[in-house]
Amino acid sequence: MKYTIRHISLAPLARFGCLLGTLAALLPSLLCSLGTLRLLELVRRWLESWQEGEFEILGFTVTLNFIELLGLEPVMNFLQGIEPVSWTFFVLAVVVISMVSGLLIALAAYATGLGYNVLAWLTGGLVLELKEVRTPRSRHQA
Repeated sequence: MKYTIRHISLAPLARFGCLLGTLAALLPSLLCSLGTLRLLELVRRWLESWQEGEFEILGFTVTLNFIELLGLEPVMNFLQGIEPVSWTFFVLAVVVISMVSGLLIALAAYATGLGYNVLAWLTGGLVLELKEVRTPRSRHQA
């Protein structure tokens, strides 16, 4: 038996691509989110160490706040604001990264299906030769 694939339905292909992409991106997004949280914590600690710097100049002790001098207060406030909601941020980041990856895979699957449909329209599509496979009957069907 020979069959020709002339058209692929794009909506189910995109839905399957989105689901597959979301599932495939779950572990990488989990690791990426954990890494981002850790990096933000390290940057916050590093910036906090800059808050007060003491220098002795000509016998006088001068205390400088480098965060204020460099205008990094908004960055510091942002980093300190993330800490109380870090797990909410983590879960949100995992969901967003997974969904964006799923949508990108869905877009790629849709474009591939669309490309195939155009080529199938121009060339007639793929011809598949199928052979029926008979399975041995079980004892219950006898």
